Amino acid sequence: DGQVYSGGNLMSFTSITGYSDRSVMYFGDHIYSDLRDPTIQRGWFTGAIVSELKYELSVLRRSEYRQTVTYMQLIEKILKSSQQETRNPKYIHLPAEEKEAFRQLLDAGRMERRRMRWKLRDFFNPNFGSVFRTEKNPTLFATKIKSFANVYTADLSNLGAYPSDYIFYPKRMTQAHETRMPEVDDLLDEIQLGLGNH
Repeated sequence: DGQVYSGGNLMSFTSITGYSDRSVMYFGDHIYSDLRDPTIQRGWFTGAIVSELKYELSVLRRSEYRQTVTYMQLIEKILKSSQQETRNPKYIHLPAEEKEAFRQLLDAGRMERRRMRWKLRDFFNPNFGSVFRTEKNPTLFATKIKSFANVYTADLSNLGAYPSDYIFYPKRMTQAHETRMPEVDDLLDEIQLGLGNH
């Protein structure tokens, strides 16, 4: 209890310690050499040390970044609504020049959205953007972290405030075909607010 194993590999760790059941929480900073085998071969709980996370979180907290995300989401909502209008029978009967003007507005909105996507990428890194996200999708790195780590942090000391039997429950991610369930989400928000007031 309370000992740290550093360096080495999974085979030497299991032979030294005798640990082989799911009571192990194994941390590492490399997806394949540290996390994949303990997850697949042993079924252990794993934690990833992702040093880039500290900088990524600092970007997410910037007001300019948050405003840009909000602005882009607004553009996308307007584009989605506008595209729906093109299916309206009234639109179909518009004169050609009005349809062309509308199409030009849509093109301008799409160009502005593209500009905001590049701006959001540049907040993180002008060459490749966030380590965790490509626009609305997780990167391959983020997908692998999700596959092979039960928890991730920028620094192991961040977990020092939690008791050893604490369980982190992941947030349910909505798939593209799923709809938000406001009654459940709002209820959970209310419960969380209530817990925070005590």
